[in-house]
Amino acid sequence: MRAGLRLGGFLQALGWHDQLLGAVHAALIITEAFGGPAFTAGTPITLNGHPAYLQEGPTPDHVDFRSLTWSDGPKNYFVYWSGPESGQLSHEDFLKVAENLS
Repeated sequence: MRAGLRLGGFLQALGWHDQLLGAVHAALIITEAFGGPAFTAGTPITLNGHPAYLQEGPTPDHVDFRSLTWSDGPKNYFVYWSGPESGQLSHEDFLKVAENLS
């Protein structure tokens, strides 16, 4: 879980905060990669019959995030969403996005 928290902090640091306006913008990141180790931090779940790992929560500055990783053989998938609590992507909708990828 520790690596996932560092990854979430790194992605947050990439600039989703608009320092001039003080606003937080939502972002959805989807990656698909061939080979390499599967990322296994988080709560184990099943996604389309594949073992997957889910992380959810607010960051210290009240920005919600969700991340999901899984492998379907040669491909590794990573879906990450982050946004303000007021513009939340629901847990169910987040999973629907992931389910449609594999």
